[in-house]
Amino acid sequence: MKKIALFGLLLLALPALLDAQKPFTMADAILKGRTTLAPANLRQLQWIPGGNQFVHVANNKLVRVNAADLATDTLDLLAGINAGLEKQGAEVLKGIPGISWTDEKNIWFQTKTAIYSYNLDGTLTRKNGFPEGAANLDIHEKTHQAAYTRDKGLWVNIGGKELDVAQSEQDGIVYGESVHRQEFGITKGTFWSPSGRYLAFYRMDERMVTQYPVYILDSMPAQARQVRYPYAGATSHHVTVGVYDTQTGQKWYIKTGEPAEQYLTNIAWTPDDKHILIALVNREQNRMWLNQYDTLRALW
Repeated sequence: MKKIALFGLLLLALPALLDAQKPFTMADAILKGRTTLAPANLRQLQWIPGGNQFVHVANNKLVRVNAADLATDTLDLLAGINAGLEKQGAEVLKGIPGISWTDEKNIWFQTKTAIYSYNLDGTLTRKNGFPEGAANLDIHEKTHQAAYTRDKGLWVNIGGKELDVAQSEQDGIVYGESVHRQEFGITKGTFWSPSGRYLAFYRMDERMVTQYPVYILDSMPAQARQVRYPYAGATSHHVTVGVYDTQTGQKWYIKTGEPAEQYLTNIAWTPDDKHILIALVNREQNRMWLNQYDTLRALW
């Protein structure tokens, strides 16, 4: 009787066992990579400044963990944030937004058109705004100033006031976007100085680069979009690095020298705002110079 019962249990479990052994399909690998096949992780894992606690998000709540003994407590920030948003007439959120910590009592986050700070005591403050649809958004973590692109130009927003940094002179000139086909670790086109006074930005001139059609197949009939792509050996685009002073409105460009067809990468500021570091890589990609430039040299 025991053998019959065991055999029956095996028969019941057989479909699950066979399903577990089923090989993955290409559709599984592509479509389920962020759902059922996604690796487990801790969402928004980060340290709280000035202490020995870290946090992560679970079930739309913030889990705070003491590193010394792993003691945890849970913060329901979403309710307080939404109460503050509703009070200000803003759209409420369905889930915990991407947050950054200012200190152990304050966080900040962004919505579709605004930047807010939130104190753990329940106070929500609107710090700055930007237009809906703004692209390449870059927010200074301390001042909450925002740099972004729209209408083929580069803008900054300081305390709700929008300032014009640069506008494309003609098709093929791009400001404030990533350059060099996002190679060499380049992921963006603007770089705030530590204090937030200066904004370094890329200017890319690709008018001399050959255009190629790329077909967008999700429309009927298929639409062709022209992209400029510098194939190996063909003429490449020219990139310069500009600096904008948010206090005076002045703008100037770093003189990185010839040849124009070189890669400008790894842009960084020194802590005192006085110098910009730029790595220059030649077109052959067999030499790299790390140069330091005086921020204000162009004004002297």
